[in-house]
Amino acid sequence: EVLGRPGILEDISSAYDSPARTVDEWVTVIRDGVTMTGEEVDAFAGDGPLITDDRPLPEYFLLRRLFGG
Repeated sequence: EVLGRPGILEDISSAYDSPARTVDEWVTVIRDGVTMTGEEVDAFAGDGPLITDDRPLPEYFLLRRLFGG
């Protein structure tokens, strides 16, 4: 849905190192980047507080620096 918006596909595909050019290729790239879902995420993260962009905790900035963003 997002990739169907005017200009989005062209914009993200225009980078010299873009791994994809079509919507189908981008769907594959995005799906391949998902490493866990649902209960796997719950088991990995545990019961701690959520770190989100709109409610960052001090650790958010460390995680962002270490893992990109």
